[in-house]
Amino acid sequence: MKGLIYKDLLSLYKTRVLLLTIAIVGCAIMLYFDVSASLFTFLAIFLAMQEISLISPEKACGWKLFQTALPVSRKSAIYEKYFMTLAYGLAGFLIALVVYLISGGKFNEDFTINALICICFLCPLTAVALPLAIRLPISQFFLAMLGGFLIPALVIASWSVQIGYDPQTMTLDMHIPYLAGCAVACVVLMIVSMIVMPIWLSRTDQN
Repeated sequence: MKGLIYKDLLSLYKTRVLLLTIAIVGCAIMLYFDVSASLFTFLAIFLAMQEISLISPEKACGWKLFQTALPVSRKSAIYEKYFMTLAYGLAGFLIALVVYLISGGKFNEDFTINALICICFLCPLTAVALPLAIRLPISQFFLAMLGGFLIPALVIASWSVQIGYDPQTMTLDMHIPYLAGCAVACVVLMIVSMIVMPIWLSRTDQN
């Protein structure tokens, strides 16, 4: 397991210049337009995607066949993918938090909303896109990404409908409890996926 983690970290390190450039430009744009709270979703998803995107080149170079010779079970290798995807996503969130606070951000309603949105994106991406990317052929990788982003899109769409104007306070009612409930559901989905999918994939993903 440690060897697999080292392999993925090394892959990330080799593309560090490009990743840093994209991350810095993205952060600069969001700070310029005063939407620093959006950094949470951007950086978390950006880093998590680096782990998921490794699956296609690994398939292309025949890594799965080589992996069978290693003293690591297929199920453990899939668990490692889940762990690294979440670890990258959490790292992105923490980096965004530091940038957010340095730029003058506060722990207010805006922070809460964007943190919940980040969860609603990261968890389904891990729960759906990751196992689909493992299972589907390289040519259908886009379907894995589509599946991973479908749930967050539905969550945001349904939450947007709930937002309305409160005449008593003369402010927008952002319906944070509804968004928080969606975030909890996304976390549950991710946990179920982490329990079920490695077992199922380890039995079926052998070709």
